[in-house]
Amino acid sequence: MNEVIKVDFTKERIDSENVNNNTLSYVAFDLDGTLAHYEIQEKYDPSHIGKPIERVVKMVKAYLDNDVPVKIMTARVGSGTEKEREKARVRIQNWLEQEASLPRLEVTCHKDYNMVKLYDDRCEQIFVNQGMGYKELLGYIYAPLARWDKQIIRKKIKKVGDSGLEGRALAETMTRFLDLMLR
Repeated sequence: MNEVIKVDFTKERIDSENVNNNTLSYVAFDLDGTLAHYEIQEKYDPSHIGKPIERVVKMVKAYLDNDVPVKIMTARVGSGTEKEREKARVRIQNWLEQEASLPRLEVTCHKDYNMVKLYDDRCEQIFVNQGMGYKELLGYIYAPLARWDKQIIRKKIKKVGDSGLEGRALAETMTRFLDLMLR
């Protein structure tokens, strides 16, 4: 598959994500299906890790180049005996160095409040305190774009804005986006 989307992780973009607000902050990347190709196996082989996904490797390197700590988040180190978990951790760190040309990053299966962003193939982000995912919200707000019904779109954005502080900030962003789309 040809890469269509350019990896754009400039220092300015990373700084705008407020990753470095706290010295303990870090960005996490899932392993299977995100950083490494996930291949369905007839029988699970914990020693097998797929080939690196170059686009994601570039993202990890961009964060590291901008002094943002990165951790690998994976269920591979979440079960089994301590010896099995440590063996999996070392296997992943070796893969990072040998296959992905990355440093030996910390490997964990636990989130904490210092994680400011998680890249994972199994997640869908929910807007903070809104109970609504991005796909749902975008469908709700922008479905009328197909008809270019500006009034309906603006009413829906206002409804989001009326839902509280996070909603107001989100509505302002959507309004700016809408104004750009309708130029």
